[in-house]
Amino acid sequence: MKNSQKIITLSIACLLVISSTALKAATAPATIPGNVSNQFSSQYPGATIKKWKAEKGNYIAEFKDNGRPAKSTYNGQGAWEKTEVEIRHIKQLPAAVSAGFNKSEFHNYYVESIEQVSTPSGVQYVMEVDNCNGNKGITEGFGGLDNEKLKFNGNGLLIGITDLNGPDEDDI
Repeated sequence: MKNSQKIITLSIACLLVISSTALKAATAPATIPGNVSNQFSSQYPGATIKKWKAEKGNYIAEFKDNGRPAKSTYNGQGAWEKTEVEIRHIKQLPAAVSAGFNKSEFHNYYVESIEQVSTPSGVQYVMEVDNCNGNKGITEGFGGLDNEKLKFNGNGLLIGITDLNGPDEDDI
């Protein structure tokens, strides 16, 4: 009887070790090349990294930059491609960008999200807006009547508009 209990206990222990090892392997973080992590560390020395992930040959660091959620993308050679930083409120935009938005035809749209997108060629501010004019109750759960993605350069010039209204399921 004692022998069979030992065998059962040992078998359960082995299964736990094997499944734990398999789970760790399945959820292991991406292995980041030294040149990529060195580039990140030199750009964001005080950043707190939440996680790294590998995607389509690139490496993406999710981190906090001065308390704001951010993502940086690096190619396989370690070259920085872009950083996206969440901006929580339009008041946090540079004055020129805020003024550009306020002068645009979208000035009375509800601002759903704002990101500062930095690339080697410059900085852009990307805003997703909805024409429900701040009254989220009208379209809550259904999307707005007119959703747009706006791109502003650092001088506040509107340089791109993307229509986010896909075809309705009834239209397909």
